[in-house]
Amino acid sequence: PPTPTLTVEPESPLFTGESVTLKCEIQSDSDWRYQWYKGSSRTAVSQTQTHTFTIRSAADQDQYWCRGERDNRPTSSQNSRTVTLTVKDLPTATLTVEPESPVFTGESVTLKCEIQSDSDWTYQWYKGSSRTAVYQSQTYTFTIRSAADQDQYWCRGDRDIRPTLSQNSSTVTLTVKDLPTATLTVKPKSPLFTGESVTLKCEIQSDSNWRYQWYKGSSGTAVSQSQKHTFTIRSAADQDQYWCRGERDNRPTSSQNSSTVTLTVEERPTPVVSVQPGEQVFRGETVTLSCVIQEGGVSNWEYSWSKGGSSTPVSKEQQYSISSVTQFHSGTYTCRGTVGKTSRSSHTSDAVTLSVSDLPRATLTVEPEGPLFTGESVTLRCEIQSESNWRYQWYKGSSGTAVSQSQTHTFTIRSAADQDQYWCRGDRDIRPTLSQNSRTVTLTVKERPTPVVSVQPGEQVFRGETVTLSCVIQEGGVSNWEYSWSKGGSSTPVSKEQQYSISSVTQFHSGTYTCRGTVGKTSRSSHTSDAVTLSVSALAV
Repeated sequence: PPTPTLTVEPESPLFTGESVTLKCEIQSDSDWRYQWYKGSSRTAVSQTQTHTFTIRSAADQDQYWCRGERDNRPTSSQNSRTVTLTVKDLPTATLTVEPESPVFTGESVTLKCEIQSDSDWTYQWYKGSSRTAVYQSQTYTFTIRSAADQDQYWCRGDRDIRPTLSQNSSTVTLTVKDLPTATLTVKPKSPLFTGESVTLKCEIQSDSNWRYQWYKGSSGTAVSQSQKHTFTIRSAADQDQYWCRGERDNRPTSSQNSSTVTLTVEERPTPVVSVQPGEQVFRGETVTLSCVIQEGGVSNWEYSWSKGGSSTPVSKEQQYSISSVTQFHSGTYTCRGTVGKTSRSSHTSDAVTLSVSDLPRATLTVEPEGPLFTGESVTLRCEIQSESNWRYQWYKGSSGTAVSQSQTHTFTIRSAADQDQYWCRGDRDIRPTLSQNSRTVTLTVKERPTPVVSVQPGEQVFRGETVTLSCVIQEGGVSNWEYSWSKGGSSTPVSKEQQYSISSVTQFHSGTYTCRGTVGKTSRSSHTSDAVTLSVSALAV
């Protein structure tokens, strides 16, 4: 029978995953069916009408042979020679990373893909689960300039001659960590006052041996670098933005940039003081001094008030209220603000001078002056010399409620009956709204007195004798009585002396006599005395 010729393409050895084609050629006859055998098995692994058999992805090595069969004579060929397929692993790709993971955001990282055997490799780099290379180069390194996100990477090589591929490298995971955080704080907090010192503090919690760099505005050049984490601006003058970061020799070689802080510099503010109802006030009024600081950009002012330049504050409220002002409160007042519990402060305000005056004086007079006689009318007069438009209030006894109020300054009691104390004061709608209380006057009411008349040497006298009629008023509490004597009911007084003396009495002087007292030059009077009858007799012959 015919002898088949078995050839292999490509020739052994093969590389894992390559395709290999076995060709079984029988020179004589035709219409052969080709049977393919593997190892020592007598059962064909494949039968084809064509004289080729392709193994798509070589994986293991073994022996192969073939033969032909057909329906006509000769019905079979001889067995071909045996060929041995040797399958070798693809070259190994070894992936290394420098620096080793983890890396820090922004660092450069170099992936190195090394294939020890063969040469002329083209290197392909893959990321994550993608089967599409993210990078391809003739060199075996791939540099990621600024690491940002973490993922898995692997590589392999390919080339134009066999083996055309390397194995896939192992997968390496790039872990990307944030750079250490730089935290910038400012003391005191903005806003600052011109000329104040301010300290910036740059704190980096992780790692050590940092050098601190300080940046101002949009400049990329540090305005200061120090081993200390604080930077002091001795005398703030202009406002700007500041930020910091750290650098060092070991990885991570830098921190993140801190957040930006804006230093706001303002003129130290001067408080403005206002006084209600005004700087000229009256005793007893409520006075409110207000301290307002409008500039400075500070919300947590604490206030202090000083009187007469004293270092001891009289109040620590923004509004200092004096509920019932007295002369003691007269003087100059200033206020100042301090920021929270710090030593930072505003300027001292301009001084305001509080002048406390006495309320206008109310003078109370009584007409007629006491004591009064039951049933008499009495007029109280309340006079307030300064200001105008007063309403007059009249008070009796210990009551705090006015018994009368009027627009006129007089108050008349028509028929005095009982005695008591009275006082007055004025009030009005504009300042000063009150006067002082007047002095208290006591109204004394007594019964109208009746004079008592006496006659010396008696009511029966003799012609030529001296007769004295005396008028005595003991009650009434009046010291300035003026007296008048009437004879026979005449309205024309016969005398205005308390003692009416007739030095040489005659019959003419006989008659009835009465006396009455009047108070000073007023119309007030006592009752008329009981009448006495003077009888004048002739001397005996």
